[in-house]
Amino acid sequence: MNNLRQLGLAMAQYSSDNEGVMAPYGLVSGSAIWQWLLKPYLGKRFDPTYAVHAPVWDCPSNPSGIANPPDGRDYGSLSYALNTRITNGLRASTVNRPTEKFLMIEFNWGAGYWGTGVSAETVTMPGYWVGGVSGGYFGHRNGMNVLYCDYHMAWQPATAAGLRVMCPAQELYDHWFPDL
Repeated sequence: MNNLRQLGLAMAQYSSDNEGVMAPYGLVSGSAIWQWLLKPYLGKRFDPTYAVHAPVWDCPSNPSGIANPPDGRDYGSLSYALNTRITNGLRASTVNRPTEKFLMIEFNWGAGYWGTGVSAETVTMPGYWVGGVSGGYFGHRNGMNVLYCDYHMAWQPATAAGLRVMCPAQELYDHWFPDL
C-alpha cells in the first residue's frame, strides 16, 4: 500500500502542476508515458531512454514483470498498471464518484501483457486473459490493493465489484469509466 500511496501522491502533484489533468496513459508528443511523467515527482529525472524501474514500482508481494511492448521502448519493470479509461488527458475533477473509480491497480505483467495500462477487460474478462491467467494480481489474501481517483488506497477482495470475472456489465464498468 505504501507504494500506491507514493504513486498516488506523485499523480496528485503532477495533476496539480498541469491544471488538474492526470498523467495520461498513452504517449505524449511521441515520447512520454505516465511512468516517465511521474518520475520527477518520485525523485528521478525525466529521461525516456531509461527504464522507469525504482523500488516504488515493485510490490514486494507481486514480483514485477517487464512491460516492454513491441515499440522497442523500455517501460521498465512494474507491479502496477494505470486505468486507461480514466487517464486519457482527463481532469481529476471530471471523474464521477472518484472514491469508487480505479486509478491504479496491482497487475501481473507476467501474464503476458505488454502495456503499462489496463481496463476492465484485461483484468477480469476471460477473453482477454493470457494462457487462462487474469492480468489482475490477487496475491494479497485473495485480493489486491487499489488506488482510487481521489487518491485513497484500499484492499479489495478478488470478488469485489469491478474486479470479479462474473458480474453484471454495469457493475463491472462503473469502476473503470469516468462518466458512469
